[in-house]
Amino acid sequence: MQIRKTNKGLEKVIKKAIKEIKAKKLAVGWSEKARYPNGDSVAEVAAQNEFGNPSKRIPPRPFMRPAIANNKIKWKNTMQKYYKNVVTGKTNLSTAFESVGLMVAGDIRVAITEVQSPKLAPATIKARLRGRKHGGMIDKPLIDTGIMLNSITSEVQSE
Repeated sequence: MQIRKTNKGLEKVIKKAIKEIKAKKLAVGWSEKARYPNGDSVAEVAAQNEFGNPSKRIPPRPFMRPAIANNKIKWKNTMQKYYKNVVTGKTNLSTAFESVGLMVAGDIRVAITEVQSPKLAPATIKARLRGRKHGGMIDKPLIDTGIMLNSITSEVQSE
């Protein structure tokens, strides 16, 4: 006869945590409400910068894909640590998702600031200079007003 030791309470907690995890997802990016003063969608401008827009002679300046490639293992490992803390009752799932969401958004911000090429066209630099009363990042790709950089959000969603 084989004796099997079980912990029904722990098994129940794990099943509950798995059910909760499957019912949530983390969304990081720009909300539909995020707009530039002229009404342009920040999400659309971000996508246009990520992939380029030949019709507007905008070259691709990827930042999302490098952020994901450079950080996905870190994000996964961090979330796994949180899962363990959720199962053991040290934290709750919403806090875990929110913390990882802030990390992901921060890593995307860093990736935006690291983009240096392709350089801005002279016409773009002239357009940035028009009407400016102060210095700033006149020739830095992806950062002019800071709206795209500062409006990245993370949101925990229930499915």
